[in-house]
Amino acid sequence: TPPVVADEASLNTGVTDALKDYPTVKGEVSDSVINLSGSIKRSDWQKLMPTLNTLHPKRVNSSNLTIK
Repeated sequence: TPPVVADEASLNTGVTDALKDYPTVKGEVSDSVINLSGSIKRSDWQKLMPTLNTLHPKRVNSSNLTIK
């Protein structure tokens, strides 16, 4: 079976909720991909990434995110 990919509305809601504790991170959803920018501490990133994956995006793009 193909992997489940959440719809845009669910992803937007989930991303907004997941990022509320991380004010230095911006996230936007495009074609079921979560695009992140800003900066985050490595310890926080290790907590945030699994949360984002549970939203079932196509993928998480963190190339514009600075991990300190």
